[in-house]
Amino acid sequence: MARSYRALLAPRKNAVIWMLALSALHVGAQQTQDACERLPKIAVPEQDRPTLAEAYSANVSIPKADRFPVPPGEPQPATLCDPVDLYYSHSPGHFEKARYCVLTQLGLLRGSVDPAKVKMAQWAASDGATDPEMLDNMSGLVLAMVFANGEGVARNLPLARQFLCQFGGGIGGDEPDQLLANFNKIMRRGEHFDVCAGGAGDFGRGVSFVCLGLEQNRRAEETHRLETAIAAANVPQMKDSFLALLSAWEKFHGAYGAMDSAICDGGTGCGGITEDDDLKMTASWLAALQSLQNNVPPASGTDPSTFAQLDNRLNSAYRESLDESKGCAPQDCFTAQIRAADRAWLEYREAWVKYGALRWPALPANQWRAWQTAIWIPLLQGTAS
Repeated sequence: MARSYRALLAPRKNAVIWMLALSALHVGAQQTQDACERLPKIAVPEQDRPTLAEAYSANVSIPKADRFPVPPGEPQPATLCDPVDLYYSHSPGHFEKARYCVLTQLGLLRGSVDPAKVKMAQWAASDGATDPEMLDNMSGLVLAMVFANGEGVARNLPLARQFLCQFGGGIGGDEPDQLLANFNKIMRRGEHFDVCAGGAGDFGRGVSFVCLGLEQNRRAEETHRLETAIAAANVPQMKDSFLALLSAWEKFHGAYGAMDSAICDGGTGCGGITEDDDLKMTASWLAALQSLQNNVPPASGTDPSTFAQLDNRLNSAYRESLDESKGCAPQDCFTAQIRAADRAWLEYREAWVKYGALRWPALPANQWRAWQTAIWIPLLQGTAS
């Protein structure tokens, strides 16, 4: 950057100003870096902790009778504790149970409880772990959400911040102090705090992987509901065609997953990558099902005259994908998986053509082909590259 005329005339003054500015930046950076460390250390209020009986309540923990039997007369656990599933479920009292679950895993029970019994409950709820440091990030962040939003408990922002700083900052994510700054902005805006909002990338790979899995489960449930409803509502001929379409989709989905996994090859972060790819891939099927349920052709917004151009683009993308495997070592070749996925997609596309001809005969076949080709091109390019 060119120096100004005024700066050239007054170098000493400018130097002082820069020193003061740098000093201020240093202090500001230090304050930001120490934000989590400067938080007051507070204990979970006694009334917010579970009793021993609550720690063993339904859907909270399970004993390992072969290694850590529960003595006769003691509360008997029901099912293994999973705070994340509990938190995002819709079962009665799920927020409270999620809180009980994590606090039990941390050994934070209410009242005067024999330490040996606390360890027993903690051991069961944690599936064998009794060291709070072994608690995974997402489970700990459940407490941050519960106390930040006042879900099943009185709102407690200082405690939410403490758990955010303790369990935030996973591999590949932001530092805890940055997470804290973002959290404070959310609270000032009066918004709901959800770790999984926006894909959870700020919280690192591990948390993002969990959140992607939750979204996959949610989407799978909605997809199954719509598939069942659409099949039941169709007349016999239409039902058979839809079931053939469903079968072609499942084959294509499986072939795409095999291709994606082969290309990723189990590297670092592969789980999150393939889950994210699968969500992108299944989005089109879910959107199509929603259109069918509303009696709207999924291809209605597509111009059939674009098919030839799209088909040429797809052929180019397909050849480029195969070219990348030329001369590869056997363990690095995935040509077979790319070919299988493309063949499965072609069968799936034609299944749409047949189903569309029955349900909306006025729509030309190339309208369905153009619609599906436009979806497949970026999926193929984004995965097989």
